[in-house]
Amino acid sequence: MLSVQAGDVVIVWASQEAKATESKDWWMGEVLRVEDTPVEGDPSPLLQVADVETGMVCLVECTQVQRVRIPIHAPLTTS
Repeated sequence: MLSVQAGDVVIVWASQEAKATESKDWWMGEVLRVEDTPVEGDPSPLLQVADVETGMVCLVECTQVQRVRIPIHAPLTTS
């Protein structure tokens, strides 16, 4: 199971096929909320995700997302 939480940045794939083939049919979003109660017949939780470009909020299946990991190579400096 994918480990995501509110505030994470994710890639939302249009379908499982798009994810498997690394198609360009995806958008980037920020997880707003993880639905704790799965829908009947679907064991994976739904995620409420906001598109980072448009702000549109969608419910997506956990299997449609891939967490984006942003490495920090150097500490931030302030002047």
